[in-house]
Amino acid sequence: MAIKDKHKDSLRTAISGMIVGASMMLPGVSGGTCAIMLGIYDRLISSVSGIFRHFKKSVAFLIIFCIGAGAGMLLFANLAKSLVDAFEFPMKYLFTGLIIGTLPMLFRKGVSNVSDEKKRGFGITDAVMILIGVGVAVPLMFMPQDLFVFGESLNVQSVLILLAAGAALSVALVLPGISVSSTMYLFGLYDRTLQAITELDVAFLFPLVFGVLAGTFLVTALLEKAMTRYTRQTYLIIGGFVLATVFELFPGLPNGFAIAICATTLASGFLATFFLGKKTINLE
Repeated sequence: MAIKDKHKDSLRTAISGMIVGASMMLPGVSGGTCAIMLGIYDRLISSVSGIFRHFKKSVAFLIIFCIGAGAGMLLFANLAKSLVDAFEFPMKYLFTGLIIGTLPMLFRKGVSNVSDEKKRGFGITDAVMILIGVGVAVPLMFMPQDLFVFGESLNVQSVLILLAAGAALSVALVLPGISVSSTMYLFGLYDRTLQAITELDVAFLFPLVFGVLAGTFLVTALLEKAMTRYTRQTYLIIGGFVLATVFELFPGLPNGFAIAICATTLASGFLATFFLGKKTINLE
């Protein structure tokens, strides 16, 4: 790769990281889904799962992406949240359109990555795979609040629970359609984690982060194998995860003049990711 192309690739990776990082702080918005919209999801999975096989290349990519994600969290998360708070319906319809627009890309990727003899039209088996994805994701949205409760001081049991919570969060981090921030809310970890970050509470953060990292390596390794061996089925199940996000984000029906505004933002979001998805497939 020429130096100019490397710089372009690094810039694209950093910008993608910024967008994904900002999206992860919005309850109901999945960082994995956002990565799919940007056409960078597969590369993220392969870089994490193959970090020991292609160490230098994977680490270089992940460092640039993580720097961008960190910047996105710091610079744009508050702005994005403010927009959602001020214009809840139009913004959520925009997010819904963005998500729906990724679904055709997921199906095309599942078909384009299999051999010619395995290519076929959409059938009952494909519908079942999508329903499996929806069936796994939807119950996560109705988990009891404050699943993990911690006192002011940590003991061995609390550390073990934090490790388990981190591993559970890694699933939300890797799989599209599941919001990390929403999952943290469900677990009762959101406010406590923000407080720990502010106060640099290493005793709390270390087991949580270790659980996230360990779980991420495990989940990405399994996901990459699934994408390689069961390409079509995996992408369709992921499509089910993404589709389930629509149910979580949907704010209800608008009234009056807001109908036209929400219809416009919904269509704009759909067209943006639909054509971005077509471009991504053509580049592959």
